[in-house]
Amino acid sequence: MFQRPGVARGIIEIKTKKRQLHHQGIRPNKNQIKEEIRPEKNHEIRSLKNIQILQKAKFKKQKILEKILENRQIIIQKMTTILKINNFSIVFISLFFMFSCTDKMDFNQYKSINNEGWKAHDKVLFEFEVKDTISLKNAFINIRNNSAYEFSNLHLITELVYPNKTIVTDTLHYQMANELGAFLGVGFTEIKENKLFYKEKKIFTIKGTYSFTVRHAMRKNGVVSPIDFLKGIQDVGFSIENLD
Repeated sequence: MFQRPGVARGIIEIKTKKRQLHHQGIRPNKNQIKEEIRPEKNHEIRSLKNIQILQKAKFKKQKILEKILENRQIIIQKMTTILKINNFSIVFISLFFMFSCTDKMDFNQYKSINNEGWKAHDKVLFEFEVKDTISLKNAFINIRNNSAYEFSNLHLITELVYPNKTIVTDTLHYQMANELGAFLGVGFTEIKENKLFYKEKKIFTIKGTYSFTVRHAMRKNGVVSPIDFLKGIQDVGFSIENLD
Protein backbone atom coordinates (compact mmCIF):
# COMPACT_ATOMS: atom_id res chain seq x y z
CA MET A 1 0.00 0.00 0.00
CA PHE A 2 1.45 3.36 -1.05
CA GLN A 3 1.31 6.54 0.98
CA ARG A 4 0.33 9.86 -0.56
CA PRO A 5 3.37 12.12 -1.33
CA GLY A 6 2.27 14.79 1.13
CA VAL A 7 1.84 12.27 3.99
CA ALA A 8 5.18 10.61 3.26
CA ARG A 9 6.90 14.01 3.20
CA GLY A 10 5.32 14.89 6.55
CA ILE A 11 6.54 11.62 8.14
CA ILE A 12 10.06 12.21 6.82
CA GLU A 13 10.05 15.74 8.24
CA ILE A 14 8.87 14.41 11.66
CA LYS A 15 11.60 11.75 11.71
CA THR A 16 14.20 14.34 10.72
CA LYS A 17 13.01 16.65 13.45
CA LYS A 18 13.14 13.76 16.02
CA ARG A 19 16.74 12.97 15.16
CA GLN A 20 17.66 16.68 15.51
CA LEU A 21 16.04 16.83 19.00
CA HIS A 22 17.63 13.53 20.12
CA HIS A 23 21.03 14.90 19.24
CA GLN A 24 20.21 17.92 21.43
CA GLY A 25 19.25 15.56 24.35
CA ILE A 26 15.53 16.40 24.09
CA ARG A 27 12.82 13.73 23.91
CA PRO A 28 9.66 15.46 22.64
CA ASN A 29 6.47 13.68 21.70
CA LYS A 30 5.07 13.50 18.17
CA ASN A 31 2.49 16.25 18.68
CA GLN A 32 5.15 18.74 19.77
CA ILE A 33 7.17 18.00 16.63
CA LYS A 34 4.09 18.49 14.45
CA GLU A 35 3.36 21.84 16.09
CA GLU A 36 6.91 22.98 15.42
CA ILE A 37 6.86 21.80 11.84
CA ARG A 38 3.42 23.33 11.02
CA PRO A 39 4.63 26.98 10.97
CA GLU A 40 7.34 26.02 8.49
CA LYS A 41 4.73 24.24 6.36
CA ASN A 42 2.44 27.25 6.54
CA HIS A 43 5.30 29.49 5.43
CA GLU A 44 5.94 27.24 2.42
CA ILE A 45 2.26 27.23 1.53
CA ARG A 46 2.11 31.01 1.75
CA SER A 47 5.21 31.30 -0.45
CA LEU A 48 3.68 28.99 -3.04
CA LYS A 49 0.44 30.99 -2.99
CA ASN A 50 2.38 34.24 -3.42
CA ILE A 51 4.23 32.76 -6.39
CA GLN A 52 0.95 31.63 -7.92
CA ILE A 53 -0.58 35.09 -7.38
CA LEU A 54 2.46 36.75 -9.01
CA GLN A 55 2.31 34.36 -11.95
CA LYS A 56 -1.41 35.04 -12.43
CA ALA A 57 -0.81 38.81 -12.21
CA LYS A 58 2.02 38.54 -14.73
CA PHE A 59 -0.15 36.49 -17.08
CA LYS A 60 -3.02 38.98 -16.74
CA LYS A 61 -0.65 41.90 -17.39
CA GLN A 62 0.65 40.15 -20.52
CA LYS A 63 -2.90 39.67 -21.79
CA ILE A 64 -3.72 43.35 -21.17
CA LEU A 65 -0.59 44.44 -23.07
CA GLU A 66 -1.49 42.16 -25.97
CA LYS A 67 -5.01 43.65 -26.04
CA ILE A 68 -3.61 47.21 -26.00
CA LEU A 69 -1.25 46.40 -28.89
CA GLU A 70 -4.11 44.81 -30.82
CA ASN A 71 -6.34 47.88 -30.28
CA ARG A 72 -3.48 50.19 -31.25
CA GLN A 73 -2.99 48.28 -34.50
CA ILE A 74 -6.70 48.53 -35.27
CA ILE A 75 -6.64 52.32 -34.60
CA ILE A 76 -3.58 52.75 -36.86
CA GLN A 77 -5.30 50.84 -39.66
CA LYS A 78 -8.44 52.97 -39.30
CA MET A 79 -6.43 56.21 -39.25
CA THR A 80 -4.51 55.11 -42.37
CA THR A 81 -7.80 54.44 -44.15
CA ILE A 82 -9.20 57.85 -43.07
CA LEU A 83 -6.04 59.65 -44.23
CA LYS A 84 -6.21 57.92 -47.61
CA ILE A 85 -9.84 58.98 -47.98
CA ASN A 86 -9.01 62.56 -46.91
CA ASN A 87 -6.05 62.76 -49.31
CA PHE A 88 -8.25 61.52 -52.12
CA SER A 89 -10.90 64.10 -51.19
CA ILE A 90 -8.32 66.91 -51.13
CA VAL A 91 -6.97 65.92 -54.54
CA PHE A 92 -10.51 65.64 -55.95
CA ILE A 93 -11.54 69.05 -54.55
CA SER A 94 -8.32 70.67 -55.81
CA LEU A 95 -8.86 69.27 -59.28
CA PHE A 96 -12.49 70.37 -59.19
CA PHE A 97 -11.57 73.95 -58.28
CA MET A 98 -8.69 73.97 -60.74
CA PHE A 99 -10.93 72.98 -63.65
CA SER A 100 -13.70 75.27 -62.40
CA CYS A 101 -11.31 78.23 -62.27
CA THR A 102 -9.91 77.31 -65.68
CA ASP A 103 -13.41 77.34 -67.15
CA LYS A 104 -14.15 80.66 -65.45
CA MET A 105 -10.85 82.30 -66.41
CA ASP A 106 -10.84 84.11 -69.75
CA PHE A 107 -7.33 85.56 -69.46
CA ASN A 108 -4.60 85.30 -66.84
CA GLN A 109 -0.99 86.41 -67.11
CA TYR A 110 1.86 87.61 -64.86
CA LYS A 111 5.01 89.62 -65.56
CA SER A 112 7.99 89.58 -63.20
CA ILE A 113 9.49 92.82 -61.89
CA ASN A 114 13.26 93.37 -61.82
CA ASN A 115 15.01 92.71 -58.48
CA GLU A 116 16.06 96.39 -58.35
CA GLY A 117 12.39 97.34 -58.10
CA TRP A 118 9.55 98.55 -60.29
CA LYS A 119 11.07 101.38 -62.30
CA ALA A 120 9.19 104.67 -62.53
CA HIS A 121 7.31 105.14 -65.85
CA ASP A 122 8.01 101.46 -66.71
CA LYS A 123 4.71 100.11 -68.11
CA VAL A 124 3.87 96.44 -67.73
CA LEU A 125 2.09 95.34 -70.92
CA PHE A 126 -0.60 92.69 -71.43
CA GLU A 127 -2.37 91.81 -74.67
CA PHE A 128 -5.54 89.75 -74.91
CA GLU A 129 -8.09 88.71 -77.52
CA VAL A 130 -11.84 89.36 -77.16
CA LYS A 131 -14.37 87.25 -79.08
CA ASP A 132 -17.36 87.50 -76.72
CA THR A 133 -18.92 90.97 -76.88
CA ILE A 134 -22.06 90.16 -74.87
CA SER A 135 -21.07 88.49 -71.57
CA LEU A 136 -20.26 90.34 -68.36
CA LYS A 137 -16.70 89.98 -67.10
CA ASN A 138 -14.60 91.01 -64.11
CA ALA A 139 -11.07 92.29 -64.72
CA PHE A 140 -8.36 92.25 -62.02
CA ILE A 141 -4.89 93.63 -61.47
CA ASN A 142 -2.91 91.02 -59.54
CA ILE A 143 0.02 92.15 -57.40
CA ARG A 144 2.52 89.93 -55.58
CA ASN A 145 4.41 91.83 -52.92
CA ASN A 146 6.90 90.81 -50.24
CA SER A 147 8.01 92.23 -46.88
CA ALA A 148 10.30 94.75 -48.63
CA TYR A 149 7.24 96.78 -49.66
CA GLU A 150 7.27 99.86 -47.41
CA PHE A 151 3.82 101.32 -47.96
CA SER A 152 0.27 100.60 -46.81
CA ASN A 153 -1.25 101.62 -50.16
CA LEU A 154 -0.53 101.46 -53.88
CA HIS A 155 -1.23 104.01 -56.63
CA LEU A 156 -1.39 102.77 -60.23
CA ILE A 157 -2.00 104.34 -63.64
CA THR A 158 -3.53 102.10 -66.29
CA GLU A 159 -4.33 102.36 -69.99
CA LEU A 160 -6.74 100.10 -71.85
CA VAL A 161 -6.41 100.34 -75.64
CA TYR A 162 -9.35 99.01 -77.70
CA PRO A 163 -8.97 97.41 -81.13
CA ASN A 164 -10.27 100.67 -82.66
CA LYS A 165 -7.42 102.55 -80.85
CA THR A 166 -9.70 104.10 -78.23
CA ILE A 167 -7.68 104.65 -75.02
CA VAL A 168 -9.16 104.58 -71.51
CA THR A 169 -6.84 105.87 -68.77
CA ASP A 170 -7.48 105.30 -65.05
CA THR A 171 -5.67 106.38 -61.88
CA LEU A 172 -6.29 103.74 -59.22
CA HIS A 173 -5.69 103.58 -55.50
CA TYR A 174 -5.57 100.35 -53.47
CA GLN A 175 -5.12 99.58 -49.78
CA MET A 176 -2.28 97.08 -49.23
CA ALA A 177 -2.09 96.89 -45.39
CA ASN A 178 -4.37 97.38 -42.42
CA GLU A 179 -4.01 99.95 -39.61
CA LEU A 180 -1.55 97.69 -37.76
CA GLY A 181 0.68 97.40 -40.82
CA ALA A 182 -0.22 93.79 -41.68
CA PHE A 183 -0.49 93.12 -45.41
CA LEU A 184 -3.99 92.35 -46.69
CA GLY A 185 -2.85 89.93 -49.38
CA VAL A 186 -3.22 86.16 -49.19
CA GLY A 187 -0.24 83.87 -48.52
CA PHE A 188 1.45 81.82 -45.80
CA THR A 189 4.96 83.09 -46.58
CA GLU A 190 6.23 86.66 -46.83
CA ILE A 191 4.92 86.80 -50.42
CA LYS A 192 1.33 88.05 -50.52
CA GLU A 193 -1.11 87.75 -53.41
CA ASN A 194 -3.41 90.73 -53.98
CA LYS A 195 -6.38 90.44 -56.36
CA LEU A 196 -7.41 94.03 -57.04
CA PHE A 197 -10.54 94.98 -58.98
CA TYR A 198 -9.86 96.86 -62.22
CA LYS A 199 -13.29 96.64 -63.88
CA GLU A 200 -16.40 95.02 -62.43
CA LYS A 201 -19.16 93.59 -64.68
CA LYS A 202 -17.36 94.86 -67.74
CA ILE A 203 -18.53 94.15 -71.31
CA PHE A 204 -15.85 94.33 -74.00
CA THR A 205 -18.05 95.57 -76.84
CA ILE A 206 -15.53 95.25 -79.69
CA LYS A 207 -13.98 92.06 -81.00
CA GLY A 208 -10.24 92.00 -81.53
CA THR A 209 -6.94 92.48 -79.71
CA TYR A 210 -6.80 94.72 -76.65
CA SER A 211 -3.70 95.99 -74.87
CA PHE A 212 -3.53 96.85 -71.19
CA THR A 213 -0.64 98.63 -69.49
CA VAL A 214 -0.03 99.44 -65.83
CA ARG A 215 2.66 101.51 -64.10
CA HIS A 216 3.11 102.60 -60.53
CA ALA A 217 2.52 106.18 -59.36
CA MET A 218 3.95 105.98 -55.84
CA ARG A 219 5.56 109.14 -54.46
CA LYS A 220 7.21 110.01 -51.19
CA ASN A 221 5.68 112.81 -49.12
CA GLY A 222 6.60 116.22 -50.50
CA VAL A 223 8.08 114.81 -53.71
CA VAL A 224 6.39 115.35 -57.09
CA SER A 225 8.16 112.71 -59.17
CA PRO A 226 7.41 108.98 -58.64
CA ILE A 227 9.80 106.71 -56.77
CA ASP A 228 12.64 105.68 -59.12
CA PHE A 229 12.56 102.01 -58.07
CA LEU A 230 9.59 100.80 -56.08
CA LYS A 231 10.83 97.85 -54.02
CA GLY A 232 8.78 94.94 -52.71
CA ILE A 233 6.67 94.29 -55.83
CA GLN A 234 7.68 90.91 -57.30
CA ASP A 235 5.05 90.29 -59.99
CA VAL A 236 2.29 92.21 -61.73
CA GLY A 237 -0.59 90.31 -63.32
CA PHE A 238 -3.78 90.90 -65.25
CA SER A 239 -6.78 88.56 -65.38
CA ILE A 240 -10.29 88.49 -66.81
CA GLU A 241 -13.00 86.20 -65.44
CA ASN A 242 -16.37 85.23 -66.88
CA LEU A 243 -19.40 85.89 -64.69
CA ASP A 244 -21.80 83.53 -66.47
